[in-house]
Amino acid sequence: MTHNASTTPLTLGTIVRAVAASALRQVLALRRALRHRREVMELASFDDRLLKDIGVTRTDVIGALSEPYHVDPSTMLRLRSVERRALARSAALSAKADPERPRCCA
Repeated sequence: MTHNASTTPLTLGTIVRAVAASALRQVLALRRALRHRREVMELASFDDRLLKDIGVTRTDVIGALSEPYHVDPSTMLRLRSVERRALARSAALSAKADPERPRCCA
């Protein structure tokens, strides 16, 4: 016989374990977010050239640090970096497809 949610009886122990596991995941996520926040704060001390080498801007760093404390700022930086690369790739493909068209942004 297979067990699924409809045949497995809910017991107090099952509920307590599920709540404890959920609470532990949330505590670990908060701890990770705070550790990443400290690391992103270190990025704020880097010069703009070094930040550009990493693929972020000072505005990205400041924006990530302005998120609430429970939000992992490294996630925000990663999103900005991916967006920037995608825009650059799109602009390069557009320029390659139509070299006569003037570029609006450098």
